[in-house]
Amino acid sequence: MIRIGVLGGYGNVGIWVLRLLHKENKYGLKVAGRNARQVGLELKKELEKVEWLDVDVDNDIETKKFVEEVDIVVNCLGPSAKYSKRIAAICWKHITKYVDVGHIKPSNNLVSADDRLYIYAAGTAPGLSALLCKYMARQYKLVTKMIYVNAMSGVFSLNAAWDYLDGITSEHNTPMLGGNDCQIDNALLSREDNAALPFISGPADLIPYYDKEAQDVIKTIQPKKAAFYVALPGKQMRRSVEQASILFAHNPDRAVQKLVQASKVNHIKGNEFLTFLVEISGVLYSGSEKVQTLVLKTKNPSALTGEVAGIVTDMIAEDEMNKGIYPLGEFENNVKIVERLKDLDDMEQLHIYDSDLDSLSVSDEGEI
Repeated sequence: MIRIGVLGGYGNVGIWVLRLLHKENKYGLKVAGRNARQVGLELKKELEKVEWLDVDVDNDIETKKFVEEVDIVVNCLGPSAKYSKRIAAICWKHITKYVDVGHIKPSNNLVSADDRLYIYAAGTAPGLSALLCKYMARQYKLVTKMIYVNAMSGVFSLNAAWDYLDGITSEHNTPMLGGNDCQIDNALLSREDNAALPFISGPADLIPYYDKEAQDVIKTIQPKKAAFYVALPGKQMRRSVEQASILFAHNPDRAVQKLVQASKVNHIKGNEFLTFLVEISGVLYSGSEKVQTLVLKTKNPSALTGEVAGIVTDMIAEDEMNKGIYPLGEFENNVKIVERLKDLDDMEQLHIYDSDLDSLSVSDEGEI
């Protein structure tokens, strides 16, 4: 039996990794945490085949012992900047396969090898975001335009807020904090306020970004024009994100606290969601021109993040993932992952529509 160890399995994301893998009913599951006694009886009853272990993840000796006892490690610890590279290095030494929900790339000292399989950014954004873009473009000989939008509403945890700010304030995301329109390569970077988006209630401000994942998508798909947006419902949340992003450079702890608090104030109970919109237009391999829009929506962002990591881990266990060190967005068999997303209980919508974003309405029919 393949043994899978989950670091951070008590958290909002890790628990969904466990639920998906536990449902498969074919793995030995171990969870590492500082105090297994914190796990409630109800959860232990739900996940009756999981072994809950006391492990101090800040202690290399205890972490190494945990890694040695499993075949695959799933790292859901946050923030990524604190844990990802250290855990990846330990797994490398023991040739243990590794899945990381965080966006931090393992150290350059860890070179791809035939006996190593390390997948990072194995969650939703980054991760699923790039994979969906490539999935949509796979049938096009030429992509003339691509628009990607990630819209989310919910309450940030401290670790999630840290990883979010760490990601959007990278050197490649400078346009996200500036007020001027600009173009980098063939990526169009311009703000749009009070945009009306399909399947999202109320107007949203579209904030352009251009991170490493967006660069990879452009390099792979080579659209003539492309735009990448984060959609922030509500003016106040946009201002809070911008202020926290600026503050993060010199006082990250304070910035994270401010973003968490802002998300609590901005969040309307019962209105949590995560939505991906991907519009592609161009020429199909058949020679005909076509425009399509993919819509993915879930009411539980943490669940989807954990379930994506769980699907990746299951595919690794089944030897369905290519060896190497790479982010989820570079996995070639994106069709298999999208097909599995359709079976998730909390997936509210996953459709492809034969129209662009501007003309898309809830009455349009689509399939995937």
